[in-house]
Amino acid sequence: MLADPGRRWAERQPAAAPQSGDEADLRIGEQPATVAWPLGRYAGMTERAAVSGPIVGVSAVVVRAGRVLVGRRKGAHGAGSWAFPGGKVDPGEDPGRTVRRELLEETGLDTTLVEPVAWTSDVLDERLHFITLHHRVCVGPGDPRIVEPDKVDEWRWVSWSAIPEPVFPPTASLLATGWRPPEAR
Repeated sequence: MLADPGRRWAERQPAAAPQSGDEADLRIGEQPATVAWPLGRYAGMTERAAVSGPIVGVSAVVVRAGRVLVGRRKGAHGAGSWAFPGGKVDPGEDPGRTVRRELLEETGLDTTLVEPVAWTSDVLDERLHFITLHHRVCVGPGDPRIVEPDKVDEWRWVSWSAIPEPVFPPTASLLATGWRPPEAR
C-alpha cells in the first residue's frame, strides 16, 4: 500500500528500526513504496502476540414457529450474554457433526437439518480469536432443556429482531452480516 505517493524518493529519510505502527521504505524492483509494519493493532483486535487462536466454533440457529432459540451464557467468556447454541469443533470433527453434538449436549434437541450459512471472526475478552461457522438448523419435536447448567442458565424462543442484550459477539457479528433465516420473524 503506497503512503504519501506524492513525495519523491530523494526526499525520504532512511528508516530507523521499526516500531509498532511505523512505516518503512521498501524497494519493489526499482519502484519505491512505503508500507506499514504489521505490528500494531488491527480493527477490533489486540496486538497479535496477546491473542490466542484462532479457535474454530459453530453456532446452531434453530428456528421454530418463526422464532430463534437463544441461551444466556454462564461461566467462560461471554457470561451473561445471549447466544445461539454452539461450541468448539474438536480436532478432525466435521463442523456439521459439531452442530449436532453441541445442540444435543446443550439442549437435548435432535437435528433434522444442518445447513451452513455464514462465518464470522471475533476476538473475545481481548485474548481469544474465534472463527465461528454459523448454521441454520431444524430440530425434531421437544422443548430445549438446560442439560449443562454450568454453561447456560436459560433458553428462550425470541423473534430475530428481539434477541436480548447483551448479545454474544459471534451472534452479534452474524446479525451484522444482514443474514436472517427465511422463516424467522
